[in-house]
Amino acid sequence: FNDSISQLHARRIQSVLVEGGTTLLNTFIDNDLWDEMRVFRSPKLLGTGVKAPTVRGELVNRERIGDDELSVYKPLR
Repeated sequence: FNDSISQLHARRIQSVLVEGGTTLLNTFIDNDLWDEMRVFRSPKLLGTGVKAPTVRGELVNRERIGDDELSVYKPLR
């Protein structure tokens, strides 16, 4: 993981969209490698699924998009 991040930095890539499973998302969160988190929530149940990562940030915006809700967080730094 750290090697991949170093390669992105060496290539001057400053922005990465991470859309993955709980393990990948928690790795970025736990290593403080995020500057904005967008969380969509829907009232629809999709089955058992997996637990979403824990959001540890400041809520800066919330809006409705159809039946869904989009919350935007910034890190607590």
